[in-house]
Amino acid sequence: MMNWNPPTTYTDGTPLDPHRDLDFYEIFINQDLTSPVAQVSAINSTTGALVTSFDLATLGAVFDSGSNSISMRAVSRTGEVSDPSAPAFFSL
Repeated sequence: MMNWNPPTTYTDGTPLDPHRDLDFYEIFINQDLTSPVAQVSAINSTTGALVTSFDLATLGAVFDSGSNSISMRAVSRTGEVSDPSAPAFFSL
């Protein structure tokens, strides 16, 4: 399971309201930032709550045997993209 806190500012420091301003998160494997392996909505469409976790088991066999990393970035409703998070490393 991957958990995070939603951003509260844009990269320039301007305040951000996650409920109003965020669209989705992109999840990347092994620092390949060219194409996300998953997109996760920022808001749960059923409850209206902010989404703050993702079950990595849903990605199936995208992980390599041995060392892997995972990172993510937020995308606003206006298309602004955050810097990627620092990668989290793990081994299988």
